[in-house]
Amino acid sequence: TIDTAFVGRCAGTIELAALGPACTVTDLIYLICSTIGTPAIKLYADVAGHREKEKRHHATCLAVGLSIGSVAAVLCLAFGTSLLKGLGATPVMMAAARKYVVVRAIGLPLASMACALYGLCVG
Repeated sequence: TIDTAFVGRCAGTIELAALGPACTVTDLIYLICSTIGTPAIKLYADVAGHREKEKRHHATCLAVGLSIGSVAAVLCLAFGTSLLKGLGATPVMMAAARKYVVVRAIGLPLASMACALYGLCVG
C-alpha cells in the first residue's frame, strides 16, 4: 500500500513493522464505520422526490456519519494500545504503532462522513 511504501522509504524497519498491527486496528474500525453507506442508500430511496425530506435526510446522514466516526476515533484512541498488544505488537514497535493509530484515528470522522456521502451519491 501507499503507507508501506512511504514508511519504508522514509523510516526504519521498526516503523515498517509497526504498520502491520496499526493498519489492522484502524482498518477494522473503519470497516465498521463504512457500513453507514448502506442505510443511507435505502433511506434516500424512501424519500426520493420529496425535496425537503431529501435535504433533511442528507444532513442527517452526514451528521450520523460524523458522529459514528467520532465515536470510533475516541474508541480507537482509548483502546488502541490494548488492541495493538492483542494483535501482537511488540514493546519495541509499540510507540511507532501507537503514533500511526493516532494519525489514522484523527481521520476516521471524515472517512465515515465520506462513506455516508457515497451512499447518498449512489442513492
